[in-house]
Amino acid sequence: RLCLYLNGYGDVPEFLKHPRITVARSQDHGDRGDAGKMFWTGQDEGYYLTCDDDIIYPPDYVAQVVRGIEKYHRKAAVGFHGNVLVPPIHSYIRSKRSIRFSEPLSCDTPAHILGTGVAGFHTDTIRVRPSDFALPNMADNWFGVLSQQQRVPLVVLAHPGRWLRNLDYYADSIFSHSDKAANTSMDVEMARTKLTKRHMPWTLFPLPSERAFDQRVRQ
Repeated sequence: RLCLYLNGYGDVPEFLKHPRITVARSQDHGDRGDAGKMFWTGQDEGYYLTCDDDIIYPPDYVAQVVRGIEKYHRKAAVGFHGNVLVPPIHSYIRSKRSIRFSEPLSCDTPAHILGTGVAGFHTDTIRVRPSDFALPNMADNWFGVLSQQQRVPLVVLAHPGRWLRNLDYYADSIFSHSDKAANTSMDVEMARTKLTKRHMPWTLFPLPSERAFDQRVRQ
């Protein structure tokens, strides 16, 4: 089942009118920004993969996400992009170390935040509802909060460079604008920073197969 949330589309494109494709529109449910991808959470059981429209996904992408979920026995949410918070937290954008999907990663790595454009989880692993994403264009942060509250590890899976790639209009995407302080809406940046501080300390949960430890980010 493929579900797409259309923000600001006047009509549903013809190629999306298919029995295995479900479409929701901002005219009916509001402009949710990047949180539109979470609109169908809490409805079905199974694997839930979240994707964005500014990324080129390889043919084996779904298989690799599912493999990662099962590798950790459905005890973790997984993806190919993430952030590790670095104290002191003065600004969410400046107080993190990014693990980027476009760059090679040699081993699976724990993260505080997953990039929800390239992520997946099993509904047995973490409870997610659309109402958990109170503000738009902060899906990664809200999902990170859920993982902290439910003590679910977030794992950036090992991957080769350029296995995932940005589309040409990446420079005008939500992610690009939110990841560059100069282009970020001050309101969004402040909201992300406040959300991060509100849920301190953040625990960097270990890979589920490793010996447990508790490494925390404190203000």
